[in-house]
Amino acid sequence: MNKKGISTWWIISMFAAVAIIGMVGSVQATDLAHSPRHIVLAVEHFSPVSGASWCGSFHAACQWLDKKYPWLDYLYQENVGPDSTIAVAKDFIENKHANIVISNAEFMALPIEAIYKKYPNVYFMGNIASDTETRGQNWIRYFGRQYQSQFLAGIVAGAITETNAIGLVVSFPAVQNVRKVNAFTLGVQAVNPKAKIYLGSYVGAWYDPPTEKEVSEKLISNFKVDVLSNPGSDSSAPVTVAKEKGIWFIGKDADLTKLGWADEDTVATSYIWNWQVIIDRVLSDYMKGETHPRNLYFIGMEEPLYTPDGSIPVVDIANNGRYGVDSISPKARKKMSKDEIELIRSRREEMLNGQWDPFEYYELKDGKTGKVMSPAGEMPSDVELLSKMDYYIPGVVPPK
Repeated sequence: MNKKGISTWWIISMFAAVAIIGMVGSVQATDLAHSPRHIVLAVEHFSPVSGASWCGSFHAACQWLDKKYPWLDYLYQENVGPDSTIAVAKDFIENKHANIVISNAEFMALPIEAIYKKYPNVYFMGNIASDTETRGQNWIRYFGRQYQSQFLAGIVAGAITETNAIGLVVSFPAVQNVRKVNAFTLGVQAVNPKAKIYLGSYVGAWYDPPTEKEVSEKLISNFKVDVLSNPGSDSSAPVTVAKEKGIWFIGKDADLTKLGWADEDTVATSYIWNWQVIIDRVLSDYMKGETHPRNLYFIGMEEPLYTPDGSIPVVDIANNGRYGVDSISPKARKKMSKDEIELIRSRREEMLNGQWDPFEYYELKDGKTGKVMSPAGEMPSDVELLSKMDYYIPGVVPPK
């Protein structure tokens, strides 16, 4: 009986010890979650962060994260080119102790392939323009389905044009830009099949204010466009031209009225980025010590970032701090029918719920050859959208 009693006591003691260890482990894990290690997030911007919608929106997202997380420090360098991207990245890592290095344009990101294996404890991130293959264990490539918000903005443009001529300022005929133009055009055509999308001539650079101004002015004078946007250029020059000429503008990448670039008498709405949605996921993987993190992101509105104040989609339409149909400026809204506004509301809601996508719903046809590239009802693969959409759909008038 004594032996049995000792045995029972020993078993009870062991279970108690295990329980205590488990409790201690849980406390430590919880403490780690609330007091994580310090992280330095370093970003290579290809242009200034002020006066450029792309780098400006990325900068704002990083500032948002920096404010959200007390354990995060955000560093950055502007005007980084492909020839300096490796030197800047090494300086971030070796001298400023960066844990995550982001190159926010593909032309400056691709050179990172030469060094990422030398820093296995660092995450590298590189924007995708068309290349999806160049990535690795700690070499993360990313983009978002901005075309979803561009479709919504296209509906606004198609509804408010009176000349049925809409001008887009585009840097290059890169897949990234072609995809943007096609999505915007689908939105225009959803409410106004007669409208044409004019590209005029290519800027030849992602950020070139004088040439962007020149292309904008020629679109207005040569094609009589009364709605302008710049899905493939990044300066404030196009919206300034629209303001001066008294025509409508559809903003890109950032909420332009909130930036103070123009007011709602010029900006009908803007299709915006919330880059923190992707970066936050990468930060989470780094905090967990993932040695094989997710290394390809191409997410849409259906994968938001959840916060105590609500969910944030990676892309949306916005104007002066308002979102969705509320982002349409009062002056522009007066030119739209209830059905057009309802179409924006319903399609946005469906995309937020992952129930609808413009590139799945509509047939995609090469405007030059007439060949059907993707039938209606069939969703193109991520690779097709990211790397192979090198054709404009009917309704787009490309440069000659």
